[in-house]
Amino acid sequence: VAPRSPVPEVTPEPASAKQAIVKRKPTRESVPVPEDIPAPAPQIPAEPPATPPPAPATTTTTTTIKPAVPEHERFAGSWSYAGGQAQRDGLAAGVEATVQSLNVLFRPLARKKLTEGNPLREQVVLAVAGDAITVGFGGDRKVSGRLGGPGVAWTSESGSALTVTFSLVKGRIVMNCVAKDGARRNVFTLDASGDRLTMSVTMSSERLPVPVQYALTYRRK
Repeated sequence: VAPRSPVPEVTPEPASAKQAIVKRKPTRESVPVPEDIPAPAPQIPAEPPATPPPAPATTTTTTTIKPAVPEHERFAGSWSYAGGQAQRDGLAAGVEATVQSLNVLFRPLARKKLTEGNPLREQVVLAVAGDAITVGFGGDRKVSGRLGGPGVAWTSESGSALTVTFSLVKGRIVMNCVAKDGARRNVFTLDASGDRLTMSVTMSSERLPVPVQYALTYRRK
C-alpha cells in the first residue's frame, strides 16, 4: 500500500487578516440599486380660455326728433267754414235775440247794423309764430299784432276805428276789438286733433241790453 501523501498543515489566518476581510469595501455589484424614481410628468399647458364669439354688430338707428311746436302755433293755417246751415241759423238767432231786447222803434235799424257787422266768415287765416300773430277774414280784412302786446289800429266793416289786442288765455287765442260805442271779442279754440277751429263771437255795447253771441266752426284746409 502506497503511503498516504502528507496532508498539508492549514495555518490559521491571523486575526488581523479576518478584520481586513470584514472591512473590505463591497464591490459595485453588492451595492443595492435604488428603485427607479419616475421622471416628473411633463407639464401640459392649460388650454387657453375659449374666445367668446364676437358680439353682433350694433346697428345705430338715428331717430330724428322734431322740435315740439308751441301750443299756440298749432292755430296757424287756413280754415274753411264747416258749420252748415245750423250755425248760419244760430248767427241769425243771436242777432235777433239782441234786436228783441231793444225798443221796438229801434229794432229795424239795429237789425240791419248788427247783421252787417256780423257777416258769416267763409274763410279764416291765422299766421302764428312766437308771439307774432295775423288774423285774416278774406280779401284785405286782416290785422297783425302780438300776443300780449300793445293795441293796434284797425277799422270795422262800417269804417269805424278799432283798437285790436291779442292774448293767449287757457290755450285759446283771444282777439279783442274795441270801438267808441262798443266791443267785439273773437275767441279761437282748437280741438285736440288740431283740425277743427271754433270762433266764438261776443258783441257788446252800452246800447245793447243783450250782447250778440254765436259760434262758428271751421275745418283746416
